[in-house]
Amino acid sequence: MDKAFGACAALELSNSEEVLRTKSASKKMAEKIRDELGVEIERQHSLKEHMVADAEHAHILSRVARDFTNSELERRQVLEGAMESWAIDRAFREHLADLMTSIPA
Repeated sequence: MDKAFGACAALELSNSEEVLRTKSASKKMAEKIRDELGVEIERQHSLKEHMVADAEHAHILSRVARDFTNSELERRQVLEGAMESWAIDRAFREHLADLMTSIPA
């Protein structure tokens, strides 16, 4: 186990509504498509599947981390990888938001 595993786990955890206080990215996209294009979520097969799969992937990776981290160092590396992944994602989204607000109306 290492930081790379933690970074991968962070992605799945970030898309699981069982972990989030808000809707998952897949659910937000599906609702946006429904609201703006009129395509019901039931017909959005990929996003519908991701809403279920992302939660299950988070569970799988949590079990793997629990069962296969054999030392405090490995547990710390997994957590560091997750935290670094979330920090990079936050910086990317902040930069993207800054760029979007700079576009003239």
